[in-house]
Amino acid sequence: MTDAYANGTAEGSNGEVRIVRVDNGTGPPAYIVNVPGTETWSPSAGSMPRDLSANLQLMAGNPTAAAESVRAAMERAGIPPDSPVLLVGHSQGGMITGHLATDPAFRERFDVTNMVTYGAPVDHLDVRGVDVLQMGHALDPVPRADLEGLGTSATPTSRHVDLPSPGAWNDVVTNHSHEAYIRSVHDALASDTPLGAELRAYQSAGSMAPFLVGPGGSATAVDVPVERLPD
Repeated sequence: MTDAYANGTAEGSNGEVRIVRVDNGTGPPAYIVNVPGTETWSPSAGSMPRDLSANLQLMAGNPTAAAESVRAAMERAGIPPDSPVLLVGHSQGGMITGHLATDPAFRERFDVTNMVTYGAPVDHLDVRGVDVLQMGHALDPVPRADLEGLGTSATPTSRHVDLPSPGAWNDVVTNHSHEAYIRSVHDALASDTPLGAELRAYQSAGSMAPFLVGPGGSATAVDVPVERLPD
């Protein structure tokens, strides 16, 4: 995800979706689809699909160019229909993955088995048949923008984890930073705490096995540039 963010800020880039192929030689390759968050806070950013308006449309459950760009990136990467897929998204990227994971046509085309989001409001989505891990810093307001699913009939995600916040209550930037989330998860995994045990349990779940490189296995990545084409 960090690489996707870095490539998305390169000169002339309109955002990247990083797709990692994991091949352990014991079945079809598995794919990890990394979707970064908002590219710009402009409500209409021309060729940038992950703009402010996409956040609003995704929250309302409407189709967006942002979600379609991820679908197109996966098609371009040649992900086979029988390959397990792990969707990973930060902030708006998590909203996009949640929207796709609830789309019957998308699920018919791609075998989504797992979804990991951080700093993303997805509690209001009814994600079924997918092993979901949703993470949020305790003081990050963004993953609570959907009021944590209040008033919806959504099926609760399989794991909803609150991480200790790295910043003060009013430090929204730090508490929402994708890099801060990396550090928080790294520290939690290394700790002898209930939080660390819960994260390790998800990591060792059977559904995650295809996405972890085993002995003799390999992982390769491709960065797919995405943009909104002019009308």
